[in-house]
Amino acid sequence: MLERLARANAVMLTTDGQGRLVITRAGTTKAAVGLKLGGNLKKLTMSSSMKERFSIITVKGQSGGSESWNGSTNAQAKGSATDSRVPRYRPLTLVAEQEEYGSATTRARHEVAIRYGKGHKVQATVNGWFAGAELWRHNTLVDLLGDKGKVLSTQLIVGVSYKLSDSDGWISELTLSPKEAYDLIPEAPKGKKGKGKDGGTWASMGAS
Repeated sequence: MLERLARANAVMLTTDGQGRLVITRAGTTKAAVGLKLGGNLKKLTMSSSMKERFSIITVKGQSGGSESWNGSTNAQAKGSATDSRVPRYRPLTLVAEQEEYGSATTRARHEVAIRYGKGHKVQATVNGWFAGAELWRHNTLVDLLGDKGKVLSTQLIVGVSYKLSDSDGWISELTLSPKEAYDLIPEAPKGKKGKGKDGGTWASMGAS
């Protein structure tokens, strides 16, 4: 129930580090340091799946209108959004209990974005527990850096695990996701239709 409501309102469910639930938007604070292979970044592992991705998502709903307030239009609320990275026609229709036109369109765009983000997760293993003077934090933005320090992309940290072992020492495992997947009003993922490829940035950084 909570996850469904969070998705409908484009918010994130997370914790405050002490087990308490926090409902928030995608973070805008950026980590003090970026991730760079050959530097603080030990390993990148990418997982990609089209299982829950659709070329067009339509949200339909019916909310109570009135004769004096656009009743017929409101009673047939409908909105849609496309994912140009899905290489073939694959539609999905979602039925919501109550959606006005504007919120139905926003919900559809959010569904496209969140499914894009969930379909492309990267596990980054980083030396140490700290990004500068602060611990690596969930819901923080981080830059992915190329060989010459150029910013290849900015990702959202959606999971953090701190580990200590005899073999690896102090390391952090970060789960990264495209930041646009958690925007309040997400933009449709950019890309050429029919390509069906999303791994350019990761491949350039040596992700497996």
